Amino acid sequence: MKRTITVFFLAWILFMGYSCAPSRVIRPLQSKEIQAGASLGGPLIDFAGLKIPVPFSSLYCAYGIDDKRTLFGGLHTTALAAGVGQIDIGLTQGIWRKSGWGASVSPVLNLMYGYKQFRFYPQLDLSLYKEYGEKRHFGYFSLSNWLVPYGTRAHNVKQPVNFIPNLILGNTFNRTKMNYSIEMRWLAPFQNNERVVTQYNGIGNQGTLGIYFGVARKF
Repeated sequence: MKRTITVFFLAWILFMGYSCAPSRVIRPLQSKEIQAGASLGGPLIDFAGLKIPVPFSSLYCAYGIDDKRTLFGGLHTTALAAGVGQIDIGLTQGIWRKSGWGASVSPVLNLMYGYKQFRFYPQLDLSLYKEYGEKRHFGYFSLSNWLVPYGTRAHNVKQPVNFIPNLILGNTFNRTKMNYSIEMRWLAPFQNNERVVTQYNGIGNQGTLGIYFGVARKF
């Protein structure tokens, strides 16, 4: 089982894209609020005759610095099981809010170490969300942008692109103490997926679709 996880993880990290977790924080938390969560999901692949999301898992914690700024950090547990230490550290900044609509920007730094190699990937997410219902649930659309500051990837293969966007559509169901989220992504939409070791399910052989589920507890 560990070998299977490792193959899936390396195929994704080294050949297709880099986003192995859903969005951490879209709508800033309230001042001094703490949120701890977990996620499960990933790119859709063909496995045993089914189309299933790779079960990438992660844990994260977020803290509301004030009503407009939230600091967060995450640990990628599937990557750890595959022998790669991977964390992300970021800040969500609210930039606009009116009549249930809101927008935020989230700069993130992704750090990876494994197989005697260290790498970092800057990321910038732009999000638009709409609140609805008495519990202030919210749906959102985001553009996540990964920067790849390297000319080569695994085995000295030339890195074909240095900018990888992801298109995101999601919804968070808000409860008094718990949040439940579902998110769909079109990952690496401008990368051809025909020359990788795993069969991905993109649109027109470009990138892949991904599905993620998340749960979080507020304190």
